[in-house]
Amino acid sequence: MLETNAMQDWESWNDEKLVSACFAPLIRLYKQLSSGDGDVAGLYRQMSSGQQALFMFQTYYLHAMKSAEELYWWSAYFMAQGERWAALKAKMRELGDSEFITLLQEVEDYLRTREHPYELSEFAAVSREDLRSDKELCRFIESAYKRLQQVSDGTIRRLADWIRSAPHVFLT
Repeated sequence: MLETNAMQDWESWNDEKLVSACFAPLIRLYKQLSSGDGDVAGLYRQMSSGQQALFMFQTYYLHAMKSAEELYWWSAYFMAQGERWAALKAKMRELGDSEFITLLQEVEDYLRTREHPYELSEFAAVSREDLRSDKELCRFIESAYKRLQQVSDGTIRRLADWIRSAPHVFLT
């Protein structure tokens, strides 16, 4: 949902700036609705498929990219909200991002073997501090974090390509 007057500039923007510009109005609406008990699920359903992919990726990525601890916490958090995790993976499949999907699946498989919560009601047991007390978990997550840093550039490029190929989908 890029503002129409910005369209004249967006062809010169790098991929990250374009993705961020298209995400900004979506997250602004999301925050407005969530702070006022609005219909957040309804907002997501009203988004185009491309906007949904952008929204799911950015809401995960912008948190997970901050550190290995954040990757761990946000992955576990999304997984504890089954629909959110499933939507992230589905949208990355739609985007054709097999590297990102593989990373997500490996994180999921590993955390499931460690009996991470399937429900948000059980999520309180997950802490960013878990990496300090569990060396095996720490090694896995640090490795996954390095891969996230590598594969996310491709995801951002794919999203930017989608935006450039269908600008009408992302304009207000």
